[in-house]
Amino acid sequence: MTAWSAQVQVQLGGFSLDAHVAGDAAPLALVGPNGSGKSTFLRALAGAVPVRAAEIVVGGRCLT
Repeated sequence: MTAWSAQVQVQLGGFSLDAHVAGDAAPLALVGPNGSGKSTFLRALAGAVPVRAAEIVVGGRCLT
């Protein structure tokens, strides 16, 4: 199994997101109320929104 982690910091208008998620090869579900940053987190990982800081590590190798 490959361990991974993703950490992003995003500022969109008055909304600030600072999230760190980690896991292994098992599926992951992002859940939370409307406006909690789920879609923003995924967009930041995809490079669709500008980030203040980001780090993605897969199998011990830093991708960003």
